[in-house]
Amino acid sequence: MSELISPTIATLPTSFTVDLNGNGLGVGAIGLHIGLPKTGSSAIQAFLQENALALAGLGVDYSLHPDALSHVAGVPNGNARALLRYLDPRRRQHRFDVEAFEQAEFFKVYMPSRDRFTLISSELLSAVDWWQLQRFRDRIACGHSVIVVALMRNIYDHALSTWNQSVKWHAYDKSFEHFARNEYNNPQISAFRKYGKCFGWRKIKVINYDDTRLNIIAPLLRAIGVTTPPIWRAARVNRSLTRTELAVQMALNAIHHDRRLSKALARGLVWVRPDAAAARLERPDVSRFLSDRFRPEVERLIEVSGVDMAWVLDSARQAPPSLAAAE
Repeated sequence: MSELISPTIATLPTSFTVDLNGNGLGVGAIGLHIGLPKTGSSAIQAFLQENALALAGLGVDYSLHPDALSHVAGVPNGNARALLRYLDPRRRQHRFDVEAFEQAEFFKVYMPSRDRFTLISSELLSAVDWWQLQRFRDRIACGHSVIVVALMRNIYDHALSTWNQSVKWHAYDKSFEHFARNEYNNPQISAFRKYGKCFGWRKIKVINYDDTRLNIIAPLLRAIGVTTPPIWRAARVNRSLTRTELAVQMALNAIHHDRRLSKALARGLVWVRPDAAAARLERPDVSRFLSDRFRPEVERLIEVSGVDMAWVLDSARQAPPSLAAAE
């Protein structure tokens, strides 16, 4: 089990700005941090949960309601649990009352004071269906400004980190090349397109994870109008596997094909060496393949959204492996 290293509660920032044109959160607004997966979400959510009181002092409500919070192996996994039950019917319990959630339960859990604004965080939000997002927009968020914050990274490193996690948690035993060429579908782009279509491109704040991974808290909060002092940093709460750990894990995965055993082994490896440097495989051929495959899609999205995301295709923008941040 990974050990959660709690960040120190910071001094309250003194600058809080609201852009009425949609570039920051306004009174009674809703901020959705949707990840994306493999962009430091665990570290961000651990920080937000630990510093919820400090954020509340700025008027930024990060709900700690029992129905909102979720954890994975003792590590905070955001505060969108109640919202995800509404957005994803597969997560609903028996007799889940959709209309009651829309009319009262959402506000009870996330916005008890409707004149403040709330920040909701989960990378699982990036995977919900478009029609459910549209219902949320029309039935719950109507009358409230919504801003969506998404961290994105270059495609090669995102594919590599996703493969590493598949080996860790899902008993995956195939090579990175096989995964990248045959199974990776770049969910970053589909999530960005879906949220832009639903809430409007001006409401989507894209953060370049590769340029901010050593201090991801400041750009996240800046996207919603909060200026933070340098002390606001997220502690490392998780990591990818090293080359040796990957080799051991994949060999065992090929034998047992059991996700429970895979997770148990990965947690043990990370717990024993929490600060070990994760493996970064240099495969220029795979990087070129991924860039060529997704370039038309990325360029079309840049044209439609007006957001410069050309760096998504550039695998040279990664931070030094020795300085890799939490993932």
